[in-house]
Amino acid sequence: MPDASGGRLESSGAFRIDRAAALAKLARYQLADPWHCARAWLRAAVLLQSKHIALWSEEKTTRIWFAGVSFPEAVVRDPCFRSFEEEAGTGDAARHLAVGLLGCQRLQPDRLVLSSGRLAWSCDEAGIERVAERRPGEGEYSTELIVEWTLAENAARFEKEVRLSSALLATRLRINGETIGHRPEDRQSRPRRVLGRRVTVCSEAANAEGEIDLCRDGVLVEVHRHKPLEGLAVAVNDDAFTLDLGCSSVVKDERFRDTLALVEREAKRVPAGDRVEGPVLRVLTLLQAVVVGAFGISCGWVLADSGGWLSFLGVCVLLFTAVIALVGIAGATRRLRGRFGWKFRFLDY
Repeated sequence: MPDASGGRLESSGAFRIDRAAALAKLARYQLADPWHCARAWLRAAVLLQSKHIALWSEEKTTRIWFAGVSFPEAVVRDPCFRSFEEEAGTGDAARHLAVGLLGCQRLQPDRLVLSSGRLAWSCDEAGIERVAERRPGEGEYSTELIVEWTLAENAARFEKEVRLSSALLATRLRINGETIGHRPEDRQSRPRRVLGRRVTVCSEAANAEGEIDLCRDGVLVEVHRHKPLEGLAVAVNDDAFTLDLGCSSVVKDERFRDTLALVEREAKRVPAGDRVEGPVLRVLTLLQAVVVGAFGISCGWVLADSGGWLSFLGVCVLLFTAVIALVGIAGATRRLRGRFGWKFRFLDY
């Protein structure tokens, strides 16, 4: 029978989604590097407004604890699938949780456990999932992730990824009992808050060549190369960054370009003499030392042949310039080889 719009119902029914195939496809198009699951979980903890985050690394086990927060039971019962639904109830936190779980499963751990609220979800190496109720009083107001690795070095690799990814994390982080964060005396690397962003610019890393750590929610997203910032180690956190579908890079939109311009302005606060040279600048510094030395020696030689008191002055200029040139060339050569023990500001640009 036709309906009010003139259409006719031909047939009706239902279809089932192959859950295993759907999860495999989700995992395939998520994190570019499965080790970035550490970043996804840190971001989930921040978005869930955890009071603090703790990580313990044992021989073949990694434990991550989010204090004072838990996920809805619907998410814990099926975290890899339900977390992508809009009605999950925790915004982007559940999505980043799922992204991290899918990425971690690509590393093939022996066992993966999510305990949150009253429930505990687990997945073994065969992909078999189980859900059980936690014992009363067993961290009902917290979330814990446990990864049991096949290899002992995987726990150390995961811990290293957490340390590298948490430079601008505002939430308190403890790793094996040690509080991670900027030391009070390390003033140069402490973040400045500028127009809603947190920015650090420093020149202490000897191999820095204009690399910018782009962070969102205090967690590293990607490392971006920007030639005008060569010689500086830069990190910027902008919670308004838009991430790509894989949560592995920042979308290069207007917000990104505005942030890049802001970072360039902040970089001008660092004196040019304090910048760590890239390879091109090191070569130019060496050539400058050679040219200055050759010019000075030539002038001294001409004066030495003039006779009279100019001859004495020429010899002094010749000796002084020769010493300066040798020291400058030696210092520039050391810097060209990546050794920065000597610093000659009169030879810097």
